[in-house]
Amino acid sequence: MNILEWIKNKVKETGIIDRERLNAMYPEICLDFGYTINQASYRRQVLNVLSRIDEKTSTNSFLNEVIPNNNETYEETATSIKAQRIFTRKPQTLEEVMEMFEVDGKIWECSKWTCSNWDVTSTKAGKTATNYSVKAEFKRRTDIINYQELKEKFIKDVEEYIPTYTTPIKYKDNVSGNLLEIAVYDLHLAKLGWKPEVGENYDHKIVCDLFMQVLKDHIENNLLKGFDRILFVVGNDFFNFDTITGTTTAGTSQNNDLRWQKMYNIGVNLLVDGITYLSKYAPVDIIYVPGNHDQMTSYYAIMYLYAWFNKNDNVNIDLSPKTRKYYVWNQCLIGFTHGDKEKKRLEGLMQIEAKEEWGKTKYKEFHVGHFHSELSKEVNGLIIRNISSITAPDAWHFEQGYIGATRKSPSYLWNKDNGLINIYNAVVN
Repeated sequence: MNILEWIKNKVKETGIIDRERLNAMYPEICLDFGYTINQASYRRQVLNVLSRIDEKTSTNSFLNEVIPNNNETYEETATSIKAQRIFTRKPQTLEEVMEMFEVDGKIWECSKWTCSNWDVTSTKAGKTATNYSVKAEFKRRTDIINYQELKEKFIKDVEEYIPTYTTPIKYKDNVSGNLLEIAVYDLHLAKLGWKPEVGENYDHKIVCDLFMQVLKDHIENNLLKGFDRILFVVGNDFFNFDTITGTTTAGTSQNNDLRWQKMYNIGVNLLVDGITYLSKYAPVDIIYVPGNHDQMTSYYAIMYLYAWFNKNDNVNIDLSPKTRKYYVWNQCLIGFTHGDKEKKRLEGLMQIEAKEEWGKTKYKEFHVGHFHSELSKEVNGLIIRNISSITAPDAWHFEQGYIGATRKSPSYLWNKDNGLINIYNAVVN
């Protein structure tokens, strides 16, 4: 028995057709069903019943609208529903089909339905009625995010591996006065580039290998110079798309090689591995900078990283949703943004948003993603530096002619008193 049938039975048993009195029976249906029914859904079904009981419609006829029949069927799988029922009226719209089969529109959508009919004559009453056999197929909606699935994945990861940090890492004496900033911008995990079409292959397996290789390259080439802390930015189009349908945050279609769930799982695991590796050499500060491809997904990822590393004193994670961030290393002030929004206005924002830090520091730079190529300019004491990327072109970039930039990831060695003292580029050959 479903909610609609329960209400019909109550009307038949009690003769009550008053909305308030039927709504007052809500606790009773919960007891009968053995669990809590959604109250809003119950009240909608009460209105559904009462709206069809009027002077022109026989109450008895409507209350028996769903005709018991051995041919009625209902088959549900994880992705589809196939059902057939007999009614005394014909549905006119998809919405009516959804309502008559009591299918949750937040989860399912009607992909197909058919209706056949026949007349039945009552010899006693001498009346003829029409019965309608409705067959319908429903498919699970793909335009909504299954947050329960994300939650279950996270819990499973935590249960399988709960990191412990019982033995603190003993770093070398922090005497260099240097900060190592590692910039792996615009990685575009899940982007698909096919060599015959764009000149080189690029997929999630290549990305994972490149990411770890680049981090190791930066560490190895800066060890002799020395560094006391590591600064690493998460976001900046780390992921290639942001929706179930494989589009950017704004809805632009992408060439992808992963489903959204797999992209997220691979991405957060890759970040955990990378940050764990970096933290072996120095304490790590993580800054979140949203991109235009992955504004939501990268924020979910930074929350995942916070949950993962929150017991690790060697990893500090910035959770602020602001699109521009600022980091101070004694005499050095470094700003971060993805760079797809501000344009020329960027030249005057640091002085306003970080005015106190601006006045106390000598060396100022803004590091910008989005453009996949290197470019720098100095305006009134502020250097604005576009950061290169190790990503390869996909079909759209190739067709538009966005090719030829050297694929590389830079790292910057900042001295607390002397500013930027070294730039190293990890180049993809």
